Amino acid sequence: MLIAWTGNSALVKHVDVRFVSNALADEELVAGGRVGKIDDASGLTSCTIWLRHADGTRVLAGSAMVAMSQRRSVF
Repeated sequence: MLIAWTGNSALVKHVDVRFVSNALADEELVAGGRVGKIDDASGLTSCTIWLRHADGTRVLAGSAMVAMSQRRSVF
């Protein structure tokens, strides 16, 4: 998800995740995230990331740092 969003795996500088419940084969999962604080000086952006079952139950919770100043435009 982060690589698809940034367009380059080198722009994903750090990922920290924790599994909070189990996911079994053939279960539908939904990945998501939210952009947080953008540090203009360093060009780094903190993101909250998650993975959930289709019913909304969290499977994974975490954070990531992305180099936004080098990210390609999606517009």
